[in-house]
Amino acid sequence: MPNWCSNDLTVTGPKEEIERWVEFSTGLPPKYKPSKLEEEIFGKPLKNKKEEPEILNFHSICPIPQLTLDFGFDHGYVKDADGNMKPPEGSPECGYDAQCRLWGTKWGACEVSVTTPETCTSWSPVMESEDHSWISYNFDTAWSPPEPLVKAAALLFPDCIFNLNFTGEGYEFKGQLMLKNSLELVSETREGTFSDMVSDSDEHTAWDMYGILDMIEDAGQPA
Repeated sequence: MPNWCSNDLTVTGPKEEIERWVEFSTGLPPKYKPSKLEEEIFGKPLKNKKEEPEILNFHSICPIPQLTLDFGFDHGYVKDADGNMKPPEGSPECGYDAQCRLWGTKWGACEVSVTTPETCTSWSPVMESEDHSWISYNFDTAWSPPEPLVKAAALLFPDCIFNLNFTGEGYEFKGQLMLKNSLELVSETREGTFSDMVSDSDEHTAWDMYGILDMIEDAGQPA
C-alpha cells in the first residue's frame, strides 16, 4: 500500500467556466488491455470496478494515450544482463508510467468529497459574487500530489484559478500550488512539522478571491 497524500483543490472562476469545468472533469477512468495476471489466473479480464462516472476523473482532464491503453497498465518488467528490472526493449509507455508522468501520481483521485457555495458552511468572498463561483475537492492520491495534472487543467481553463493544497501522510511534506493559466501565483513544498499537524483544520473553504485577483493584477496578467 502507498503512503497517501491528502489534497484540497479549489477551482474558482466565472460561473459558466466552473459549470464547464465540472462537466469536463467528470468521466470514467482509463480502460486498459487486460493484464497477463487477469488472463492466466482469473481466465478473463477483471470487471472495471468503476462503471459510474467519477466527479474528479484524471483521465478526462489528462487522457492516457490510446497506444498506452492498448498496451496495458503494467510493463511486465524483465531482468537485463545485470539483473536489473527494466521494461521490454521497444515497448510503449505503460499505464503506470503514463499516469505518473501526466498526473503526478500512479492512480487517480481516491475518496473524493466535494464542496460548493451551496454546501459550504463557512463564509467566503466568492459567495457574494454574482459573476464568479467555485468548487472544492478533498481527495487522496498515492505517494504524491497531482501537480502536473493541475498545471494542465489551468492551461485548459485560463479564466479560472486552481489552488491545490497538499499534505503527505504523516506530514512528511506539505505544499501549495496556485495557478492562473501559466502564471504560478504560489508554488512551494516543504517538510511538514508537528505545528502543521496540530493546527490543521478539518474544514476547508475557498481562498480569498479578492486578494488573489490583486496579485494577478500586480503581476500584469488580466484577471
